[in-house]
Amino acid sequence: MDPQKVNGLDYFLPTKIDDVLWLVNDAVAKSEIICVRGAAHSFPLINTLEKGSTGRRPYKYVMLSNLYGIKFLENDLVKVDAGCHLGPDPWDPLGVSNKENSLLFQLNNKGLALPDLGGITHQTIGGFLSTASSGGSTKFSFEDALMSVDIVTCEGGVATLKTFSRPADGNEDDPFYGAAIATMGLFGVIVSATFKCVPKFYITGDEATTYEADCEINLFGNDITGKDAKPSLETFFKTTDYTRLMWWPQEGVHKMVVWKASQATELQANAWAKNAYEKRGEEPKLLKPYEEVPYVFNSPALATMGADFLFTAIGRWPD
Repeated sequence: MDPQKVNGLDYFLPTKIDDVLWLVNDAVAKSEIICVRGAAHSFPLINTLEKGSTGRRPYKYVMLSNLYGIKFLENDLVKVDAGCHLGPDPWDPLGVSNKENSLLFQLNNKGLALPDLGGITHQTIGGFLSTASSGGSTKFSFEDALMSVDIVTCEGGVATLKTFSRPADGNEDDPFYGAAIATMGLFGVIVSATFKCVPKFYITGDEATTYEADCEINLFGNDITGKDAKPSLETFFKTTDYTRLMWWPQEGVHKMVVWKASQATELQANAWAKNAYEKRGEEPKLLKPYEEVPYVFNSPALATMGADFLFTAIGRWPD
C-alpha cells in the first residue's frame, strides 16, 4: 500500500480492515509508530509529531476516512466503521464526510439515536472512542450504548484483530472497559464498534445567565429546602437529563450560565416550543433543527471559522 499526500503529509488511507492489519505489520517490521488522524482535534498533535519522536522512530500516518460503513443489525444494534463521522465534517481533508454517510443522519432515518454526545458532531467514531469522549449528562452516556469494539492490536509482533465485548454481568474488571472506553489509542487501532441504539428523541430546555447568588443551584453547598429551595450541584447533575454550566468568577462579574434540557417526544417538544413562544408574546412556532451558530449562505462554516478565530485569539492573547 502506498501513501497519498494529504495537507502536505503522507497518509495511508486503508479501505478495509485487512489494510489496517497490513499497516500494523509493516510498522512493526520497520519499527515505526502508527499515528491515526481523526477529526480536527488531531491537527496540533500531528504538527508536533511531524518533528520526530523522542526515540527518533519514524511515524506512519494513517487516516480511516474511507472506512465509514454502517451495518444495521437486529435488536436496534448497529455496527459502525471507525472512520465514520458522527455528523458531517466540513473540514474533512479527503472530502469523504457528508450528511448522508454520517452515523447520526442514518440513525435518525431509522428512528434511532445514541443516548448522549454532548453536542459533538464532527468527530469520527474511532476518534470519539479513542479520546474517551462522552457528553453533558450523568443520567445518560454514550458509553452505555457501546456493546463491542474491534481493535487491531499487535501481539507477539503480529497484527491481530480482536473484539472486546461488553460482559453480560457488567464486571468492571473485564478487559472490555479498558480497551473500549479508556484505551486512548494505546491498545491499537480501533476499526469498528457496535452500539445498541435508543429510540429517537427530542430535547427541550433553556439557558439562563444570572449572578452566582441568584443561580437556581446552590453551587457550593448542600440541598436547600423550604421556601427558597435549591438543589445542590450534585443533586442538580443527578436529576437533570442534560446540562452544561459556565462559571465566571472574576471580580466584578460573578456570573453563572446554566444550560439544561430534558428528553421529550416530538409531540411533547412541539407543545413545549409553542408554549414558550406564547409566554414571550410571540407567534407560536414549532421546533426547528438546532443550530449552534448562525448559518450564512446556508452553511455554518463562516460563523464557525469566526468563532474559531475569536477563541484562538483569546487563548493566545498573552503571546
